[in-house]
Amino acid sequence: EMQSPSACYYNPSCLVMGFSVLDPTLDQIQIANRTKCEKDPPTQILLKRLMQLVSISQAKIQYLENKAGNISDERKKLNSTILTLFEQAFLYLSTRASDFDTRSVSAMSKIPFIPCKTRGQLVFYLPSQVFFKKSSSTSENGDTSLAESLFQEIEYNAFLSIAGVKLEPSLTELFELMLKKPDEVLDCLGEPKYKQLLRKIAADPPFKHVSKDIRTCPFLLGYLVMDEELESDGK
Repeated sequence: EMQSPSACYYNPSCLVMGFSVLDPTLDQIQIANRTKCEKDPPTQILLKRLMQLVSISQAKIQYLENKAGNISDERKKLNSTILTLFEQAFLYLSTRASDFDTRSVSAMSKIPFIPCKTRGQLVFYLPSQVFFKKSSSTSENGDTSLAESLFQEIEYNAFLSIAGVKLEPSLTELFELMLKKPDEVLDCLGEPKYKQLLRKIAADPPFKHVSKDIRTCPFLLGYLVMDEELESDGK
């Protein structure tokens, strides 16, 4: 397609985000120098395009979900396409990580723009809801990490790192999730690992005082011991 020099670039890597690039069969450098064509899009345009990709993807997901009939195969295909698109886009953005200023990227921390597959559905998460995979997802005693059990995990990426994705959740974040969804956390971890998390919280409480939310949340494990004689009388 025909484009003006200000609307195209000569780094082919930005193609993954839908930008037009100079024909690679031509002398790109010479043409770019003469026409003032930039190598890469400015960072603000990159962030804007990233948000457009999120909106377009969400619209396609919603359109598919509104269709009648069996859409499982279509859903799998769409989910795979979107995940691949964002994986490639994040890889490109990671090569530009040093070009982003802190203020512009910090605003991304409040926007769910990271797609992850959850129970067959594709959901966009905030950077604070996602953590980087460790080289080994097991602890010293062979247990799967709490982060892997409770949160979405992705491969390390320099751009996502400056956007707010961390290596592992803090004890405060784990406790907040426990208060918000105690039943779900128990189901995901199982009783032994749930007890392990409770011991960590008891040993190093991630709060200064016991708030109303802590007092009223049913996050502790309670056991009812039945006397055999009383139980037989009840029968």
